[in-house]
Amino acid sequence: MNMWPGISVPLPRLLRPKHAVPFPTSSSTCTGFISLKQLQLSPCRRFPFCTPSSHSQPQGEQLTVPAAENHNSVSGDSIRQRFLDFYASRGHKVLPSASLVLDDPTVLPTIAGMLQFKPIFLGKLPRQVPRATTAQRCIRTINNVGQTSRHHTFFEMLGNFSFGDYFKTQAIQWAWDLSTVEFALPPERLWISVYQHDDETFQLWSQQVGVPVERIKRLGEDDNFWTSGATGPSHRSQPQVPATGPCGPCSEICYDFHPKRGYDDADLNDDTRCIEFYNLVFMQYNKKDDGSLEPLRQMNIDTGPGLERVAHILQKILHSFELS
Repeated sequence: MNMWPGISVPLPRLLRPKHAVPFPTSSSTCTGFISLKQLQLSPCRRFPFCTPSSHSQPQGEQLTVPAAENHNSVSGDSIRQRFLDFYASRGHKVLPSASLVLDDPTVLPTIAGMLQFKPIFLGKLPRQVPRATTAQRCIRTINNVGQTSRHHTFFEMLGNFSFGDYFKTQAIQWAWDLSTVEFALPPERLWISVYQHDDETFQLWSQQVGVPVERIKRLGEDDNFWTSGATGPSHRSQPQVPATGPCGPCSEICYDFHPKRGYDDADLNDDTRCIEFYNLVFMQYNKKDDGSLEPLRQMNIDTGPGLERVAHILQKILHSFELS
């Protein structure tokens, strides 16, 4: 029996059964598995649900990715361990992934790494450590699964968390250092999005980190205000489950596969150009049932990249359904 009707299940290759691949009968449902022999596809071929419009590149262009890393050195296991080691060396306690099913009526499966810490963010439980880092297994049922090169039903969310300890300044600097030093992503390939009214975050990126202002985009609530009861920014929440709970403005880091297209009118949601791989949520409010925002007792940090999306970039692949 399907516990979550309407769920799609395209998984990264490293998480699939050895001799089968998921084959959805529509854009939003899946009835089972069909063998590779039946499909006559190799694991690295595009799947039928990857629409050409989502993945095709403009004529004459080639998707470009970092050349510094060896493919074998950037496996999913390697990326996960490097992330955890990076934050452990900066005073974060490494904690295990929580269960995929939590005692939280606002969500069905675990959709984000912060959910196991939600009572701490809300002040209902005391913090055991001031900083933590995790690699959380997640399930999301958003309609974008199978329609884009970056959305999955099952994925791993890498996270670093601060419970009233550090805030924006340190979180932003560490996210940049992890991306450009540890993972050696070219700084000139990175775009930043910030919540449209968050002048402080804009200034931290431009003045502290040194990102050119033309590569920092101010976006609205749908893109850059995250609520824990939603499956992403507020517009992605399931309509029957109001987005409530710990929330705050967020800032995202996107990788540009086609920097030669220039700065003018760059669309950070364009799959043929960019992939958002790192989200920094500045948890400072509790969103009530009536939509009002109540300040939390302390400023918190909930940030981290998606493991599959980092691998998408470092493994030099067209879309993340080809991960190894």
